[in-house]
Amino acid sequence: MKQDAERDSIPRGEDIVYTYANLPSSSPLLKYFVEAVAFNWIPYLEDSETAKQSSNLPGAFTQAVMTIALNRAAAPEKFFKPDYEEEPCKYHEHGDTTEERVCRSAHKSKKLLEELRRRAHRNYRKGKLPMVP
Repeated sequence: MKQDAERDSIPRGEDIVYTYANLPSSSPLLKYFVEAVAFNWIPYLEDSETAKQSSNLPGAFTQAVMTIALNRAAAPEKFFKPDYEEEPCKYHEHGDTTEERVCRSAHKSKKLLEELRRRAHRNYRKGKLPMVP
């Protein structure tokens, strides 16, 4: 189920605390953690252990998540998707421009392949083409 996959992509509280304590505030990983929680966290699905951990989260993290939540509520059409779905390279560092170019190309290829699979599946359901493995 898609909802379970999204929940699995949310960083755990202990990982957030550790990462904020050990990386500079400019780290792309911190930005990813904020957006992953802001766009995917579903409070009523949390167990009691996770709820206890949330009280130990860094203030900067909590504030950033709340800012995104408020912006999404004020303008849902503008904040429909997290940046990491469109620009995954914003959330990790590259060694040089060649590495960045190769990485961006790989992300584009992956998105294209996913879109082609979706189209093929949609056409198959409509009876327009045979499904291939």
